[in-house]
Amino acid sequence: MLIVVLGVSWMLVSAMSSWLNPAATNPGINGKVLGEAKAALLGYVANDAMTDNNPGSLPCPEPGAYVGTANEGIAAGNCTLPAVGRLPWRTLGLDKPVDASGQPLWYVVSNGWALPNSTATLNINFSTQGQLTVDGQANAAVALIIAPGPPLAVQASANCTARNQTRGTTPPDYRDYLECQNAAGDSSFATSGPSGSFNDQVVQVSASDVMRVLEGPIAQRIQRGIVPHIASAAQSMPGGSASAPMFPLAAPWGNPTTSTYTGAANTYSGLLPLVRSRKACTITDPSCDTTLLSEPCVPGTDAQCDLSTAVSWTSNWWQVSVAVAPDYSGSGSIGGWNCNATTTATIKCTIWYGQSCSWWWGGCPSYVQPKIAITATASNVGKAFRQLNTGYLNYVNTSAYGSNAASYYAGSANAVAIAADGSATVTTEWLPPRAYCYGSTTCDSVTIQVPSLYITDNTSFQSALRDTPATDWFLDNDWEQWTYYAVSKGYAPGGTGACTGTNPCLTVNNYTPAPTNDKRALLVFSGRALSGKTQPSSQLSDYFEGENAMPTDSVFEQRSDVTSAFNDHVLVISP
Repeated sequence: MLIVVLGVSWMLVSAMSSWLNPAATNPGINGKVLGEAKAALLGYVANDAMTDNNPGSLPCPEPGAYVGTANEGIAAGNCTLPAVGRLPWRTLGLDKPVDASGQPLWYVVSNGWALPNSTATLNINFSTQGQLTVDGQANAAVALIIAPGPPLAVQASANCTARNQTRGTTPPDYRDYLECQNAAGDSSFATSGPSGSFNDQVVQVSASDVMRVLEGPIAQRIQRGIVPHIASAAQSMPGGSASAPMFPLAAPWGNPTTSTYTGAANTYSGLLPLVRSRKACTITDPSCDTTLLSEPCVPGTDAQCDLSTAVSWTSNWWQVSVAVAPDYSGSGSIGGWNCNATTTATIKCTIWYGQSCSWWWGGCPSYVQPKIAITATASNVGKAFRQLNTGYLNYVNTSAYGSNAASYYAGSANAVAIAADGSATVTTEWLPPRAYCYGSTTCDSVTIQVPSLYITDNTSFQSALRDTPATDWFLDNDWEQWTYYAVSKGYAPGGTGACTGTNPCLTVNNYTPAPTNDKRALLVFSGRALSGKTQPSSQLSDYFEGENAMPTDSVFEQRSDVTSAFNDHVLVISP
């Protein structure tokens, strides 16, 4: 009945039609069209977030030049922000939507939510705000969808510039469709205005709207794209293997925006230990060179860069031991060694060896060659994702008698035992040059150097997270700030490589498939802040709910549905 009455009234006062709001003449049509357009936009964001390097980004408006062409309804690849233009209905998978007056819908995108140029990257996460002001409220929206209504003769007044709207030109001028504050060309918009000079009907898309549809896709992308790299890096950790991965210690939970993401002694849950002290690059990167493994990152400019966490040898040279490897069946013995040159950067040992025997009695072999084992202690190994770089092992042969190059022995070498404080006892074994002298255990010598870069950042893992388009979105958009990490003590530094006794595996209640209590390591993705919670925060309960907010045990929980009281996503790394 209301629609009929208003329709009749419109005919009776047709001379006054310029100031009637078409939304009022048929609110059902505009409300339905705008609602469908908003749903389509959010659906586009959710679907695009599964593959986009900027998950959560919005499409640009349709360029005005596309109107009336085969490209009409297709979003521009990038746009000057804040951007105002026609809704890119074809990009959103819609039939061309029009309002109650037959006009195509208009669309506004905030700064920070669409690509301003072809090389730009965005930083969208749960703390990103929309930068559109609506009705005086700052950061109220990330986008607006507007039903423009019929043309008006806009009168000059506060926030309104006089204009007789004329339509049908190509490209269309938004000032001929939007009025007053909506036509001002800045980032402030309005949902109402002076009678006779304003008939826009506006629907807002808030940051919260986007984040509701973004939670699931981001959790899926972490499980699908980030978790496999963590699992692989754990297998490559010094002391780790495919059957018994070694996960680094967790960084203590704290305000994620200020954490260094450095693992701490005896810490098994908290933030991901993403700290690094070396640059990472991929072999496909033209600027990538293996020498970059020794190039430090830049603190203050590179996220999670901290040179103080680099692997280093203990400065006390007497903590280095040299011995004949017990499993070598050849002859020869060590007559002495000198490791006074040891520094935190490089272990340097000169070792004398030979054979004490009598040539005349026929008791000497044709040559002597003991296997030399160097055992040393390195700090910080278990506090981040590390790897062995055997290519950095080297030697300097100082023997006057040796004729064969020293070689790294690949048999039982690379023995690494990481303690719960993150330090590691490392043993490397060597076959020095053969000695052809007899009667003395000090007749030949070799100098061996083991640099700290023998154990360094896992550059493959770091490259995946920082230089690989399919996965660098995770750090580029700071999603690590909403990601909790936990590891069983059995598979962390100091563990035995098994879940036993006082070092149980992690339990995830309600997890399928069963069993629920066999998880070696996992992530919990928090989702957006729920009502009553404040982020960023040093309180775990401001991010996680239920069992996931209690870090003192090894029990977590998954739920089949997301509610206003629980929106955590448990992502198992290694069952």
